[in-house]
Amino acid sequence: MCSTYLKWKTSGALKAALLDQLADINGIYVPSLFQIDYHPDGSVRYITSTKQGYEKVVKRYVRNFDAAHFCTSSIVPFMQVIHDRISLEIARGCSRGCRFCMAGMIYRPVRERSVQKILESLKQRLPAPAMKSCHLHR
Repeated sequence: MCSTYLKWKTSGALKAALLDQLADINGIYVPSLFQIDYHPDGSVRYITSTKQGYEKVVKRYVRNFDAAHFCTSSIVPFMQVIHDRISLEIARGCSRGCRFCMAGMIYRPVRERSVQKILESLKQRLPAPAMKSCHLHR
């Protein structure tokens, strides 16, 4: 998505061209490329795509969470006053399955990183002295 945006930005093309290109990427929904018709009561009568071949947005998710890329640096500057910690994603989804939780239902299946991958990420992100005092250090 970012590379598509950067190419568009340097091309000088209209925003419509960017939206058209983004629609070609699985998992991206571009609302302006759909026409929605409503019943008088406000419910949806039908949805029509204005772009051929883009009739349905295909859900996209990381299947093998252990093989997924993990960030090794933060996008904000490290300052001890506030940022003397790291954010580490260890799972996506939730195993509880509560029916009222939309995120829990939509983002299934649950995917967890193995302890080995978590430790690997910690080793890359934490300085060596901090890693020695880490409770997960083996």
